[in-house]
Amino acid sequence: MGTNLIRAMLLASGSASIAIAASPATAYAQEASYQVDIPAQSLGDAIRALGRATKQNIVFDGAVVRGKRSAAVKGRLTAGEALQQMLSGSGLVMARSGGALTVRAGNASGAANSGASQGRAGQGQAVLVGSVRDHKTGAALKGARVEVVETGETTSTGDLGDFRFARLPTGDVTLRVSYLGFPEQSETVSVVGGLTNRADVYLGSGVTTEIVVIGQVSARAQALNQERTAENSTTVISGDLLGNFNGTTISDSLRRAPGVSFQTDALTGDGTNIIVRGLSPDYNQVKLNGIALPEPEGTGRSANLANILADSISEVRISKTLTAKQDSAGTGGLVEIETKSPLDRPKRYFNVSADGTKRAKGFGDEYLLSATGSMRFGADGNFGLSASYQHRKQDVTTYSYNVQGVFGPYLPLGPNGRPANIDEIDPLTPFPFHDGAQYYTSQGTVAYNQASSTTDNLTLSAEWQPSSGTNLKLDYVRSTRTSSFLSNSVSVRSTIGIYTLKPVPALDGELRYVHGDLLPRVNAANNVSFNDGDKQKTDTISFRGTSAFGGLTLDYQAGYSRGATHRPASGSFFFSGFVPVDAVNVSPDAIDPATGTIITLFGPRAGRALPQPLLTAAGFEALNNAVPRGGDVTYSLDTRGRSSNLNGEFGAKYEFGSGLLQYVEAGVQYRGSNFRNMRGTSAGYIPYRDGPTPFPQVTELGLEFERVPFDRVGGGDTVYRLFSPSSIRSFVGSLDQLVNDGTYSYYELTNDALLDDVYTKEGDLAGYLQARIDIGKVEIIPGLRVDRNRVEANFANAVTLFREDGSVDEDLYLATRKILRGTDTRTSYLPRVLVNYRPSDNLVFRAGYFSTVARPQIEQLNAERIIYYYSNRDFGPTFSQPLLVVFEGEPGLKPARTHIDRPDCAARRRPATRTSRVML
Repeated sequence: MGTNLIRAMLLASGSASIAIAASPATAYAQEASYQVDIPAQSLGDAIRALGRATKQNIVFDGAVVRGKRSAAVKGRLTAGEALQQMLSGSGLVMARSGGALTVRAGNASGAANSGASQGRAGQGQAVLVGSVRDHKTGAALKGARVEVVETGETTSTGDLGDFRFARLPTGDVTLRVSYLGFPEQSETVSVVGGLTNRADVYLGSGVTTEIVVIGQVSARAQALNQERTAENSTTVISGDLLGNFNGTTISDSLRRAPGVSFQTDALTGDGTNIIVRGLSPDYNQVKLNGIALPEPEGTGRSANLANILADSISEVRISKTLTAKQDSAGTGGLVEIETKSPLDRPKRYFNVSADGTKRAKGFGDEYLLSATGSMRFGADGNFGLSASYQHRKQDVTTYSYNVQGVFGPYLPLGPNGRPANIDEIDPLTPFPFHDGAQYYTSQGTVAYNQASSTTDNLTLSAEWQPSSGTNLKLDYVRSTRTSSFLSNSVSVRSTIGIYTLKPVPALDGELRYVHGDLLPRVNAANNVSFNDGDKQKTDTISFRGTSAFGGLTLDYQAGYSRGATHRPASGSFFFSGFVPVDAVNVSPDAIDPATGTIITLFGPRAGRALPQPLLTAAGFEALNNAVPRGGDVTYSLDTRGRSSNLNGEFGAKYEFGSGLLQYVEAGVQYRGSNFRNMRGTSAGYIPYRDGPTPFPQVTELGLEFERVPFDRVGGGDTVYRLFSPSSIRSFVGSLDQLVNDGTYSYYELTNDALLDDVYTKEGDLAGYLQARIDIGKVEIIPGLRVDRNRVEANFANAVTLFREDGSVDEDLYLATRKILRGTDTRTSYLPRVLVNYRPSDNLVFRAGYFSTVARPQIEQLNAERIIYYYSNRDFGPTFSQPLLVVFEGEPGLKPARTHIDRPDCAARRRPATRTSRVML
């Protein structure tokens, strides 16, 4: 499999490729013999396999071997003998150059000798490219640190394990490669002038153990290596060497990442919007394959990551300090999600998996189906296609309870020595406010929730490396999620709680604000909310390319993303029943000894059990038999939202090689965003009938209660009764029939069509310049980013004038009811500087300063402008003035500018002895 993973990326002008697979202490014992068994195959792949098997440097021109087949080689042979047999019939011959074997055309001896002479002479400069791979599996090793000993130049390997040195002196150079999990390895490479030289380094060939680590250990090793070699403070969550990514969703995968948390779906527990360093999701930028992910509701900036399944993900990178090149919107952090590359898989790869979970006692089930196929084409396997599909079905049932309460039976004195009401107490005053004060329960709520969702992800990728300096990649990702939920709760409480000034017997009659209830009764209120068939869809397409010409590297990118939400119908209803608070229903224990009054009907909070109201047996029976009466059923129909991002980027980086100045990089970036949210139709069913009982009882509507066993949290039977899910569905399905029967009336308020033209557009054009300066073991990365942001918002406008007699000027309202457009343009200058001190390969101290822009929420930019003018002169300090009230969004709202200083230290310890690895 290892040979299938090797690729040749070659310039049309000619290149030299070197296959290296040596032990940590390399010895070019060319006369040693090896047991070789290499079947006939692509000549380039065969030569690399021979380099691995014999631990020899073999230099060849990719253009010369392309399209040729090798002869099979088997037996105990020296490296030279094996290579000669392999080349038989190809028209190519073997030669020796320095410490390496070379392959050349049979009629090109002069050119070969000239190249070898130039290499030995050490004159001029040349390009060296290559890769670092696992000797046992052939898997690419990301984040390996590669150093040229003679010049001190360093680089790190990329996503395909590739590295590049643009300006190396010709001749023999020593590469020192370090990767956490492997012993450090040094290799001598012959660099030939006038060619693009290639060196494929295979780590672990000198490790004698046959145990190979793949699973989560290798995933963590890849992440740690990328973190330690990064220029900024970064957390990386990586797939393992077999391409497996831990977790079902992105939030599952990031659950142990430092400084990262998620807002969660209250019904399913899935993480939705990411929080980095405690900052709101809107202040964190999330990208998928380099393209900003859209927010499907059209009302915010934060993407919902519950829609993205992890099976096709290669890595997630969270940058907590930003270079000038990185997006200015990542105040909390920049989250970059990358899907798996087809060139980072075996030549032919197919995988199908199924995973299921069934929870006991009807708490739901979940299953995940995943299928991936990938193929590489061409003699060097430098073009790849892959497709990945994941399907997740989730059904979750949960029960929960919560408690609300008040802070003690009465409030303390204020700073002035007088009784203080609740709004006069310093918010920083710790509880208890006075000795013996207890927390009193005022309400207990039990909830039963059912949620179901279906998530589908499709990922299509194509990648092509036409030469060693050029890489082109095209990715398309579609994520869809359909969900429904039913939330069913019951709250037992007294009525509205108020504080009134009363004498407190426990304080010898001193006045205090004492808590009590406005109305003397106990309520049991059932609340139900539901939706059916919510749909969210996200499409992302990105094209990325890199082209290198000597010391110059060009990066270019273009992409588009679109998210949309459709909520066909969501609704809610409630029913309420009550019993009076009197001596028959309420226990004497409810009377607080300190005040002689009922503070709440639950008394002080004790333990963690579900609280029960302090009722008599007759009170419990009365509340259980109290029949709730019908309430309103409200609907929101056909709500839609969408947002999109159009991205483009071009950058140029010039590497100077040795010296203080390592590189200079500059570029331009553009992103155009569009946000829309279309409100749906409001509808509802109102219970009504003539007679002494205008509200129907729940039993007349087909709603039934079910007993939920809360023994463990309630200590036995309770007064908390929930509607059965089946009766809820039956009731909702019969609403139209209830309208025909005259039990309910129906209304519908169509949304103002004018509001469909409300939108917000943003155009961000940014330029950046950054460099890197190395002074000994200190790296300094200064930079400047200039952002120019243009906001355009359409918002509704209306003026409502109330005449002195209270009537409304309808003509003025209709004349001013229109769509207005506001625009604003702002330029931000964002300096950034990062400093890294590396006393050793595995220890780095970081410090940095960077500034970002925290843009206003979308609803603050396009909120409707509402103007009320009251002509009657009843306002103002003298009650003799008219009143003007204005509510509006502001497209020109100034964004917040943030300045962040961040010190950091990271230590990564590599084992001093050989590494044991386990193949799973």
